[in-house]
Amino acid sequence: MLRSIPPESAVTATGGPGTTVLLNCRTIHGSLKKQSDRARPLPLPVYSSADSFAYTPSPIPSPHMGDIVRGRPARFASFDPRPCELPDFRAGYVPPWLAQKQQEEERTLVM
Repeated sequence: MLRSIPPESAVTATGGPGTTVLLNCRTIHGSLKKQSDRARPLPLPVYSSADSFAYTPSPIPSPHMGDIVRGRPARFASFDPRPCELPDFRAGYVPPWLAQKQQEEERTLVM
C-alpha cells in the first residue's frame, strides 16, 4: 500500500524538542532514523468520540481507557464505512520501531 502513495504528496511536520503532532489514526506516518543513543519517548494519548469503539482489545491497556473527557457516554456506536485492516496480534505485539528495523533488515538481505 505504501508504494502506491506518491512521495511528493508527503508533508513534513517539524518542530523543536517536545513538539507534539496530532494525527488521525489512519494517517500514514513515520519519522527519520534516530541518530541519538538516548531513548525516544513514545507517548500515545488517544482521543475518540464517545460513540467510537475499538474492534479489538488494546494490546497496551490503560487505566483511563473508556474515560469520557467531555460529554456523555454513548448509547449506540458509530462506524466508519471505509474498510480498515485489523491488526494480527496472534504472535504478540511488535512495537513500530522493531517492525521498522525488521523491514530494514529484510531489505538489506534482498539487496
